[in-house]
Amino acid sequence: MTPPAPARDVVRWSSIGAIVLAGMFVALAVTVSALGRPTRADVATAEWFAEHRTPVVTSLMRAVSFLGNTPQAIVLTTVAVLLIWRFGRGVAPAAVLAGSVCVASLCSATTKLIVARERPPGELRLVRVRTHSFPSGHVTFTTVFVVGLLVVTAGAVTGAALWAARVLALVFVVLMAVSRMYVGVHWLTDVIGGALLGGAVALLGAVVLARVRARAPAGL
Repeated sequence: MTPPAPARDVVRWSSIGAIVLAGMFVALAVTVSALGRPTRADVATAEWFAEHRTPVVTSLMRAVSFLGNTPQAIVLTTVAVLLIWRFGRGVAPAAVLAGSVCVASLCSATTKLIVARERPPGELRLVRVRTHSFPSGHVTFTTVFVVGLLVVTAGAVTGAALWAARVLALVFVVLMAVSRMYVGVHWLTDVIGGALLGGAVALLGAVVLARVRARAPAGL
Protein backbone atom coordinates (compact mmCIF):
# COMPACT_ATOMS: atom_id res chain seq x y z
CA MET A 1 0.00 0.00 0.00
CA THR A 2 1.35 3.43 -0.99
CA PRO A 3 1.20 5.94 1.90
CA PRO A 4 -0.79 9.15 1.27
CA ALA A 5 1.14 12.29 0.31
CA PRO A 6 1.22 13.83 3.84
CA ALA A 7 2.60 10.57 5.26
CA ARG A 8 5.23 10.40 2.50
CA ASP A 9 6.30 13.95 3.32
CA VAL A 10 6.62 13.10 7.02
CA VAL A 11 8.68 10.01 6.21
CA ARG A 12 10.90 11.87 3.75
CA TRP A 13 11.71 14.93 5.84
CA SER A 14 11.89 13.09 9.15
CA SER A 15 14.25 10.54 7.58
CA ILE A 16 16.48 13.30 6.26
CA GLY A 17 16.48 15.05 9.62
CA ALA A 18 17.25 11.84 11.51
CA ILE A 19 20.13 10.98 9.18
CA VAL A 20 21.63 14.47 9.42
CA LEU A 21 21.40 14.60 13.22
CA ALA A 22 22.68 11.05 13.61
CA GLY A 23 25.61 11.83 11.31
CA MET A 24 26.47 14.93 13.32
CA PHE A 25 26.24 12.93 16.54
CA VAL A 26 28.57 10.21 15.26
CA ALA A 27 31.04 12.80 13.95
CA LEU A 28 31.05 14.59 17.31
CA ALA A 29 31.46 11.31 19.22
CA VAL A 30 34.42 10.29 17.05
CA THR A 31 36.00 13.74 17.47
CA VAL A 32 35.56 13.70 21.24
CA SER A 33 36.99 10.20 21.50
CA ALA A 34 39.95 10.95 19.23
CA LEU A 35 40.75 14.24 20.96
CA GLY A 36 40.94 12.62 24.38
CA ARG A 37 40.50 15.90 26.23
CA PRO A 38 37.92 18.71 26.49
CA THR A 39 37.94 21.37 23.79
CA ARG A 40 38.73 25.00 24.51
CA ALA A 41 35.03 25.78 24.30
CA ASP A 42 34.32 23.01 26.82
CA VAL A 43 36.81 24.38 29.32
CA ALA A 44 35.80 28.01 28.83
CA THR A 45 32.10 27.20 29.29
CA ALA A 46 32.71 25.08 32.39
CA GLU A 47 34.83 27.80 33.99
CA TRP A 48 32.28 30.50 33.13
CA PHE A 49 29.44 28.66 34.82
CA ALA A 50 31.56 27.88 37.87
CA GLU A 51 32.49 31.55 38.24
CA HIS A 52 28.91 32.84 37.90
CA ARG A 53 27.05 30.64 40.37
CA THR A 54 24.60 32.22 42.79
CA PRO A 55 22.47 30.53 45.50
CA VAL A 56 19.17 31.22 43.72
CA VAL A 57 20.34 30.05 40.30
CA THR A 58 22.07 27.03 41.84
CA SER A 59 18.80 25.93 43.47
CA LEU A 60 16.96 26.36 40.15
CA MET A 61 19.58 24.45 38.16
CA ARG A 62 19.63 21.62 40.69
CA ALA A 63 15.85 21.33 40.40
CA VAL A 64 15.92 21.28 36.59
CA SER A 65 18.71 18.70 36.57
CA PHE A 66 16.80 16.57 39.09
CA LEU A 67 13.93 16.15 36.60
CA GLY A 68 16.24 14.36 34.19
CA ASN A 69 17.40 11.70 36.65
CA THR A 70 16.49 8.13 35.69
CA PRO A 71 13.63 7.61 38.20
CA GLN A 72 12.00 10.90 37.24
CA ALA A 73 12.49 10.19 33.53
CA ILE A 74 10.76 6.83 33.93
CA VAL A 75 7.82 8.42 35.76
CA LEU A 76 7.45 11.24 33.21
CA THR A 77 7.59 8.82 30.29
CA THR A 78 5.12 6.40 31.87
CA VAL A 79 2.62 9.15 32.65
CA ALA A 80 2.90 10.62 29.16
CA VAL A 81 2.48 7.23 27.48
CA LEU A 82 -0.59 6.40 29.57
CA LEU A 83 -2.18 9.80 28.89
CA ILE A 84 -1.55 9.50 25.15
CA TRP A 85 -3.08 6.02 25.07
CA ARG A 86 -5.99 6.93 27.38
CA PHE A 87 -7.10 10.11 25.63
CA GLY A 88 -7.47 8.73 22.15
CA ARG A 89 -4.16 9.17 20.36
CA GLY A 90 -4.00 5.39 19.97
CA VAL A 91 -1.68 2.52 20.78
CA ALA A 92 0.91 3.32 18.09
CA PRO A 93 1.77 6.87 19.29
CA ALA A 94 2.09 5.68 22.88
CA ALA A 95 4.33 2.81 21.80
CA VAL A 96 6.46 5.06 19.59
CA LEU A 97 7.06 7.53 22.41
CA ALA A 98 8.00 4.77 24.85
CA GLY A 99 10.18 3.07 22.26
CA SER A 100 11.93 6.30 21.30
CA VAL A 101 12.84 7.07 24.90
CA CYS A 102 14.14 3.53 25.43
CA VAL A 103 16.20 3.52 22.21
CA ALA A 104 17.70 6.95 22.93
CA SER A 105 18.60 5.92 26.49
CA LEU A 106 20.22 2.70 25.27
CA CYS A 107 22.22 4.55 22.60
CA SER A 108 23.33 7.13 25.16
CA ALA A 109 24.46 4.50 27.68
CA THR A 110 26.29 2.52 25.00
CA THR A 111 28.06 5.60 23.65
CA LYS A 112 29.18 6.54 27.15
CA LEU A 113 30.91 3.17 27.47
CA ILE A 114 32.51 3.38 24.04
CA VAL A 115 33.76 6.97 24.25
CA ALA A 116 34.57 6.69 27.99
CA ARG A 117 35.02 10.44 28.38
CA GLU A 118 35.95 11.83 31.78
CA ARG A 119 33.62 14.25 33.51
CA PRO A 120 34.69 17.82 34.37
CA PRO A 121 37.02 18.03 37.41
CA GLY A 122 35.52 17.09 40.77
CA GLU A 123 35.95 20.59 42.18
CA LEU A 124 33.48 21.90 39.59
CA ARG A 125 30.73 19.39 40.36
CA LEU A 126 27.75 20.19 42.55
CA VAL A 127 26.23 16.70 42.27
CA ARG A 128 27.61 13.18 42.37
CA VAL A 129 27.91 11.16 39.15
CA ARG A 130 29.38 7.74 38.43
CA THR A 131 29.03 7.29 34.68
CA HIS A 132 31.07 8.69 31.80
CA SER A 133 30.41 12.10 30.31
CA PHE A 134 29.58 11.86 26.58
CA PRO A 135 26.77 12.28 25.71
CA SER A 136 24.59 13.86 28.38
CA GLY A 137 21.90 11.33 29.25
CA HIS A 138 19.75 14.05 30.80
CA VAL A 139 19.77 16.11 27.60
CA THR A 140 19.27 13.01 25.46
CA PHE A 141 16.15 12.10 27.45
CA THR A 142 14.76 15.63 27.53
CA THR A 143 15.19 16.06 23.78
CA VAL A 144 13.72 12.73 22.73
CA PHE A 145 10.87 13.17 25.22
CA VAL A 146 9.74 16.67 24.24
CA VAL A 147 10.31 16.20 20.51
CA GLY A 148 8.65 12.80 20.76
CA LEU A 149 5.62 14.44 22.38
CA LEU A 150 5.41 16.86 19.46
CA VAL A 151 5.61 13.93 17.04
CA VAL A 152 2.90 11.77 18.61
CA THR A 153 0.50 14.67 19.20
CA ALA A 154 0.90 16.09 15.68
CA GLY A 155 -2.46 17.22 14.37
CA ALA A 156 -4.01 17.58 17.80
CA VAL A 157 -2.24 20.89 18.37
CA THR A 158 -2.25 23.50 15.60
CA GLY A 159 -1.69 27.20 14.92
CA ALA A 160 -0.37 29.40 17.73
CA ALA A 161 -0.63 26.56 20.23
CA LEU A 162 1.69 24.43 18.11
CA TRP A 163 4.29 27.18 17.91
CA ALA A 164 4.00 27.71 21.66
CA ALA A 165 4.57 23.98 22.20
CA ARG A 166 7.63 24.04 19.96
CA VAL A 167 9.11 27.02 21.80
CA LEU A 168 8.38 25.37 25.14
CA ALA A 169 10.09 22.17 23.97
CA LEU A 170 13.17 24.15 22.95
CA VAL A 171 13.20 25.95 26.32
CA PHE A 172 13.10 22.63 28.17
CA VAL A 173 16.04 21.25 26.19
CA VAL A 174 18.12 24.40 26.64
CA LEU A 175 17.33 24.57 30.36
CA MET A 176 18.37 20.96 30.89
CA ALA A 177 21.58 21.48 28.90
CA VAL A 178 22.45 24.61 30.87
CA SER A 179 21.65 22.93 34.18
CA ARG A 180 24.01 20.02 33.49
CA MET A 181 26.85 22.39 32.65
CA TYR A 182 26.01 24.67 35.56
CA VAL A 183 26.19 21.87 38.14
CA GLY A 184 29.55 20.91 36.65
CA VAL A 185 28.88 17.37 35.44
CA HIS A 186 29.02 17.89 31.67
CA TRP A 187 31.09 19.64 29.04
CA LEU A 188 29.47 21.76 26.32
CA THR A 189 30.07 19.06 23.70
CA ASP A 190 28.36 16.50 25.95
CA VAL A 191 25.07 18.38 25.97
CA ILE A 192 25.29 19.11 22.25
CA GLY A 193 25.77 15.40 21.66
CA GLY A 194 22.77 14.59 23.82
CA ALA A 195 20.54 16.99 21.89
CA LEU A 196 21.69 15.56 18.55
CA LEU A 197 21.09 11.97 19.67
CA GLY A 198 17.70 12.68 21.21
CA GLY A 199 16.57 14.63 18.16
CA ALA A 200 17.69 11.90 15.76
CA VAL A 201 15.83 9.17 17.62
CA ALA A 202 12.67 11.29 17.96
CA LEU A 203 12.64 11.90 14.20
CA LEU A 204 13.18 8.19 13.61
CA GLY A 205 10.11 7.68 15.76
CA ALA A 206 8.19 10.05 13.48
CA VAL A 207 9.14 7.89 10.49
CA VAL A 208 7.99 4.72 12.23
CA LEU A 209 4.71 6.29 13.34
CA ALA A 210 3.94 7.65 9.87
CA ARG A 211 4.52 4.23 8.29
CA VAL A 212 2.43 2.43 10.92
CA ARG A 213 -0.46 4.87 10.53
CA ALA A 214 -0.35 4.54 6.74
CA ARG A 215 -0.74 0.76 6.92
CA ALA A 216 -2.81 0.19 10.05
CA PRO A 217 -6.54 0.65 10.70
CA ALA A 218 -7.75 3.75 12.52
CA GLY A 219 -7.25 3.76 16.28
CA LEU A 220 -3.73 2.35 16.24
